[in-house]
Amino acid sequence: MDTEVFCNFISNCLHINAICFNNDWDILEKFQEKNCFDEKLQPMYTADSLKLLASSAKDGNFYEINDYVNTNLLLFNFEGHFFIVGPYINTYISDKELHELLAKQGLSLRIFEQLRHYCNRFPLINYSYLTDIVLAAMRSFVPMTSDFTKKSLKGFHEEIDESGIINSAENSYLAILARYQYENAFLRMIEEGNEKEVLKALQGATSTYEKSTDSSSLNYYSDNNEGFTVIRTLARKAAELGGCPVIKIDEITQEAIQKVHNSKSVSEINKVQLDMIIALTRAVADSKALNNYSVLIRNLVIYINSNYSKEISLSGIAEGSHISKEHLSRMFKKETGVTITEYVATARLKKATELLTTTNLSISEISELVGYSDNNYFVKVFRKYYKMTPSQYRHCGVNPPV
Repeated sequence: MDTEVFCNFISNCLHINAICFNNDWDILEKFQEKNCFDEKLQPMYTADSLKLLASSAKDGNFYEINDYVNTNLLLFNFEGHFFIVGPYINTYISDKELHELLAKQGLSLRIFEQLRHYCNRFPLINYSYLTDIVLAAMRSFVPMTSDFTKKSLKGFHEEIDESGIINSAENSYLAILARYQYENAFLRMIEEGNEKEVLKALQGATSTYEKSTDSSSLNYYSDNNEGFTVIRTLARKAAELGGCPVIKIDEITQEAIQKVHNSKSVSEINKVQLDMIIALTRAVADSKALNNYSVLIRNLVIYINSNYSKEISLSGIAEGSHISKEHLSRMFKKETGVTITEYVATARLKKATELLTTTNLSISEISELVGYSDNNYFVKVFRKYYKMTPSQYRHCGVNPPV
C-alpha cells in the first residue's frame, strides 16, 4: 500500500494534515515541533506519547484524542501502518474558556493571543464526518475494509502507562439500562415541575454517556446542535405532559433555539440548555399551582402570562366570560391574593429583569418589549417594585424576587 498516496487522498478531501508513522522517530519529532503548542496543555501531542499510542493501538479502531484546548487528533492502524490525522477542532473554545484554562494550568496570560491563533488555524470538522471520509478512503485502497469502532481518549500524560492507555469501557447492557432509567427520571422531574431535582437527574443521564468510550454516541447532550435537539424535544414533551400550556413551552424553546444558534462554544450551548430545562420545569410548577384556581381565573392567568407584552383589556375578558369587570376583579384578588394590575406588572417586570441581565437592549427597548409604551412610567413602576432604576439593576446584576 502506498501510504503517501493514502495520506494525500485524506488531506485533499478534508484539507487536513495526515501522516504515516512507521517507527520513524523523526516524523513524530517533527509532528510535535509543528503541532504541539504546549506540552502541559497537550501532553498526548508529544513524540513520546504518540509512539506509545502507536505501539498500543488495536486494529479496527479509530482513536480520537481531545486535548485541553479542544483540538483533536484521529489515530488508527490500517494495513500494518499507524496514521495520524489532524489536528482539527469539532467545536470552538471561547476567549473566556481560554483565559480560565491558562489560569487553571498556571500559564502566563501573555500567551493568550498566540494560543487563540493556534486554535483558530485548524479546520472545523465533525468527528463522524471525518471518520466516514477516512473509512471511504480506506475502502478505495482496500475495498473489503470492515467498519471501524470509534473510541475517545481523554486521558492525559500523567495517566499514560504501557498496559492501560487504550483500555476503555464498552457500552454494556447495564450501562444502557442505567441511562434510560436516568433519562426517565429526568423527564419525570420536568413533568412533576420538580426544579430541585431535575438537574440532578439530567446529570445522572449525562454521566452514563461520559463513561462510554464510543464517540458515535453523544457524550454530552449539549456537545452539538443534534444533542440539544434531542434534549429539547424530550423536555418539551415532558412539560406538555406536566400540564404546561403549549404557548409557554413554545416561547421557552424558541428562545433557547435562537440562543443556541448564536452560541460559539459548548459551554454556551450547555448554559442555554440548562436555562431552558429550568424554565420549562418552573413553568410546569407554575401551571400546577394554577390547579388551585377556578377555571375562569386559571385561564385568565394563562392569558396574562402569554400576553403581558400587549394591552390587557379587562373589559374584553369580562365580556367574553359573561360576567362584570368588577366581579372578575374581585374573583381574581380573592384567588390569587393580588389585583389583576399587580399581577400584570409582576409578569412584565420579571421579563424585564431577565432582559436587563441577559441582553444589551436599551431601557426603552425593554420597556416596549414588556408592554410599557411609556418608558418613564416603566421606570417608575420598576423603581416601585425593586427600589432601584432599571439601569441600576443592570449595573448591579442582582436578581431580587418580585
